[in-house]
Amino acid sequence: MAIPIQTAALWADENRRHPWSGSILQLGRQSMFFDRLTFRAFCNHHIQSAPIAGNGDAVDDQEFFRQLGFQNVESMDVSSSEHPTHVADLNQPLPDAFAEKYDCVYDGGTLEHVFDIATSLRSMARSVRVGGRAVHMAVASNYIDHGFYQLSPTLLWDFYAANGFVIERAFLVELLVSGSMEFLHPWRVYQYTLGSCDHFNLGAWGFSPRPVALWFIARKTESRSEIINPHQSLYSRWAAAAKVGSRSPKPSSAKAWLKRRARWAYLPLVDFRRWWHTPRPPFVGTIDSDGRIHRRAGWDGINISANR
Repeated sequence: MAIPIQTAALWADENRRHPWSGSILQLGRQSMFFDRLTFRAFCNHHIQSAPIAGNGDAVDDQEFFRQLGFQNVESMDVSSSEHPTHVADLNQPLPDAFAEKYDCVYDGGTLEHVFDIATSLRSMARSVRVGGRAVHMAVASNYIDHGFYQLSPTLLWDFYAANGFVIERAFLVELLVSGSMEFLHPWRVYQYTLGSCDHFNLGAWGFSPRPVALWFIARKTESRSEIINPHQSLYSRWAAAAKVGSRSPKPSSAKAWLKRRARWAYLPLVDFRRWWHTPRPPFVGTIDSDGRIHRRAGWDGINISANR
């Protein structure tokens, strides 16, 4: 689990909107993928303050999160090898001592590696106190075998909306290259809202072969004695569309016959149509490899609510 400078910029951007404070629990201790010189420039640009003094060239999770405004920085891992504050298996429910303990709980790429992801999500939601935030930076597409799962944004949206949270931020982040070079190039950022990717659910992320990640923030507005399992909202939208007759009609038998007979010519047309006609969610900006954000219209302008 790691925080490159682009993810650090997203943390700082949220700090600009709603300042961080109090305590944070990291699920998996985060490594910083930048050195002290880069961190100093990052602090001067995003936080307008000198970084907290530290030793050596490396920056650790304590320095980073304290610089953002957290007074207490804790971590949790299944292994003690990276010296987390707590050793626990997220396949099992966390003890009651963690209930509503933290102002922020951060999944920085851990949950996709936990087999019982439902249990880990419930533990995460329980651990956030009322008014606190759950934050995810998770793989969403084109990360084959990176973990057990690649997370669709509807999973987090539907889960938190059903359990007393309001969704405050949902970005899909397209990494321009993959592998060891992915943090050395700008990231493209798209605004996700519920239903904005319904047209992708039978295919890929448009025409892009690039990795896509999910930046997601939900604020807890009420305490729940029981965490419930959500139903996927897609089917509610389909049912509503069916009532008004807006579902796409089935192709005629003649059209279906032509598709079968002329597949050699039809399939390239399908790829072209996807490239030409398939809309992506609104493009709202980029994040450079030095952590500078170039915001476009819509970065802060779309009102996100869990009660859509």
